[in-house]
Amino acid sequence: MGAENKWQASGSVGNWDTTGNWSLAAKPVNTDNVIFPDGTAPVTTGHTDETAVTLDKMILLPGYQSAIGASGSRLSISATEIFHYGSGKLWFTDGTGVTDKVVVNGLANADLMDIDG
Repeated sequence: MGAENKWQASGSVGNWDTTGNWSLAAKPVNTDNVIFPDGTAPVTTGHTDETAVTLDKMILLPGYQSAIGASGSRLSISATEIFHYGSGKLWFTDGTGVTDKVVVNGLANADLMDIDG
């Protein structure tokens, strides 16, 4: 199991590639547990290609209300498990096809995630 790396970007938007947006001052790497806490900024992915990275867990906490990615700019990464307890939309492509478990809690679950791969 890797380290816990929390998203800490503030303001209107944060870029996945900006190391200062992460608690470990580095982008997540293989086996990390990535946490998106309450009140942090939306995640833009731009042209980020993280398909070589397989996270252990990606967790969107209940107070996380921002989007991760967008319809034309999905987050391309793999995670063994994804837990989406927030209310922001996750635009996600399973980079290597290893994601086995996805847990979504919310009132409009079908509207919270758009998964490809």
